[in-house]
Amino acid sequence: MKLIYGIATLTLGLAAAQNASAQEAPPSAQAADSGELATVLVTAQKRAERLEDVPLSVAVVSGDQLAAQGIVNTTALTQAVPGLNMAEVGIYLVPNIRGVTTSITGPGADSNIAFYVDGIYQPSEAMNVFDLPDVDRIEVLKGPQGTLFGRNATGGAIQVFTRDPSFTPTLSVLGSAGTYAVGGLDYRSSLFVSGPLIGDRVAGSLSANYEHSDGFEWNDIYDRRLGFQNLTLHGKLLWQLSPAAKFILSGAYATRDDYSALPLSAINGNMLARSIDPSITPPSDGYHVIQNFLPHLKSQYFASNLRGEFDLGVGKLTSLTSYQDSNVYLNNADSDGSPLSLLHFYNPSYDESASQEFDFASGWSGPLSVVAGLYYFHDDAAYAPLNIPGVIDFQARNTTTAEAVFAELTYAATSKLSFVGGLRYSDEHRHGYVSVLPAPYGTLGEKNWNSVTPRGSVRYTLADQTNVYFTYSTGFKSGLFDTVAFNPNPINPEKIKSYEVGFKTRGENYSFDAAAYYYDYTNLQVGAFVGGLNVTQNAGKAEIGGLDSNFAYHFTRDLNLQAGVSWIPKASYVEYLDADASVPLTTSPSTGLPCTACGNTDVSINASGYRMTRTPKVTANLSLAWTHHYGPGELGVTPSLYYSSSYNLEITGRIPQASYTNLNAEVFWAQDHWRFSLWGKNLTDNRRVSLVQQIGADGDLVNYLPPLEIGVAARFSF
Repeated sequence: MKLIYGIATLTLGLAAAQNASAQEAPPSAQAADSGELATVLVTAQKRAERLEDVPLSVAVVSGDQLAAQGIVNTTALTQAVPGLNMAEVGIYLVPNIRGVTTSITGPGADSNIAFYVDGIYQPSEAMNVFDLPDVDRIEVLKGPQGTLFGRNATGGAIQVFTRDPSFTPTLSVLGSAGTYAVGGLDYRSSLFVSGPLIGDRVAGSLSANYEHSDGFEWNDIYDRRLGFQNLTLHGKLLWQLSPAAKFILSGAYATRDDYSALPLSAINGNMLARSIDPSITPPSDGYHVIQNFLPHLKSQYFASNLRGEFDLGVGKLTSLTSYQDSNVYLNNADSDGSPLSLLHFYNPSYDESASQEFDFASGWSGPLSVVAGLYYFHDDAAYAPLNIPGVIDFQARNTTTAEAVFAELTYAATSKLSFVGGLRYSDEHRHGYVSVLPAPYGTLGEKNWNSVTPRGSVRYTLADQTNVYFTYSTGFKSGLFDTVAFNPNPINPEKIKSYEVGFKTRGENYSFDAAAYYYDYTNLQVGAFVGGLNVTQNAGKAEIGGLDSNFAYHFTRDLNLQAGVSWIPKASYVEYLDADASVPLTTSPSTGLPCTACGNTDVSINASGYRMTRTPKVTANLSLAWTHHYGPGELGVTPSLYYSSSYNLEITGRIPQASYTNLNAEVFWAQDHWRFSLWGKNLTDNRRVSLVQQIGADGDLVNYLPPLEIGVAARFSF
């Protein structure tokens, strides 16, 4: 903290000593001042394009919109993007886009929603729960991205773009403090500083974010709150060799010390411990737990990336080089959620990866344009070890080597009609190792998978900035080995085919897009609790179909509206004959006596026709931004509303998450370089489930998202 405030003080002093000239406002700022809707540029097809020209469903959230809606980390993105559900399964981030998700977590278990930061794939699900202190924008690509984004993107891709260094001195310092309705303080401070280091050749930036939370959950056994603290540091160096060439070197470091990741509450009091001691009465409010073993997580993350951009005259060549090292060096979990010692885990893990990508995007004139590239990725991830006291102590390791080549051509047949055709060839090699300690690692299995994933689009321009399109796209998620279950038989790759028709339009003060889609989804990789372990298996086939749309309107210079809706009427398994499910016990396994709310038993069911989990039929968001100048300052109000219909937390549908409406809001006053605000999150005070992975033999155990929270913030920036 002293380092952060020291840098901020030094930067303020330097800024005060110089007389910076006025800068021309960027197009987006000029549009906002004039009351017009700003043009949105995206890189969904690996080149900068207007959003309305991209024949894909893409949701874009700017850094300013994230701040206005109170979204400070990746988990909270659910609030801003209909059709997206971000869940935390313990320490792991598990996104769901249009019903495509996974319940497989752990080292080497890649998500089928690919996550990228500044174009770099993030393989570790455990490291994808992070703060967003220096974000420029986030692009959520809905549907399979198997051509240009080929790392396991059967369901979509989430791209986080952070702010690059600027040759204009820039500073933003934020302090925020809040309190939960159930007690407990939460405060955070962040810094972003940027400016020239060597003339107009080298510029640098540094962002830092620190958050400390007392926690909103209470452990009754230990009589203490379950909080956390995070520190994130991110630095960049920009070297502008010439107008046609530049390098950006970036480094990131993050630490996490967390007691809040796995406090488990029993739905309707259902936990296995009651089959042994029926007098156990689990708390029912969702914010008190009775675990006799204190879950505790500590992790570190380091990344170093080098981005090179070169204008070749005929096009732009981009090189992306990355190294990442994540280490969950402490991960203690109490999976039975009770005062008894039934099932405790010690499972530290690591994930080390390196990647290299080359992209070329043509810049010549004419009807034909091309994007092409090469990709290499290597990952080494393991539980080291996974210890269940009194049961087993073992190591489980997975290595992955992936290579791909891809190309996509766009041909403008006329001034109105364009065709897009793309193809990617992927080759992935998986190697699974296991050992029961103290024995050394031995090979569990080794296999190669490859796939060709095509994409084709037709786009027709009805008028300037108004298009209709049809897109056929495919996705591939490579197979893997279930090293936790010691299964030598590989889990087959999952594949998806998508058919989407859409409409996009934009005017001076409005934008609207809508898309209808159908997915043919095969060999889904799913997880289930069998005994006390999360095992991996294939479901046969699923079908998903729905509609989603987004709308923005600038009523006046002072009042803006954004809204979106996702409707998924069909999201069901077509063929899933031997699904593992958990149903409540009626007889105690320890006493043989009848019992209720005393845990579950594993059963095999035919889940064909069942709706997919964590997939609400309807989600919608609505945000308003009202601002008005009063004298020397500006007053603003920015409420944001999110609605979700009910959805199933497990496969049988016996445990639903009820429908809910969540309201965040902020009132602010801005004057000169200062901004003061009063903010509230979850003002409707809904109780929403975050963690669902522990619904199994130990009971119906879940974790909840934060209750109502109110706070204040102050920011200084220039």
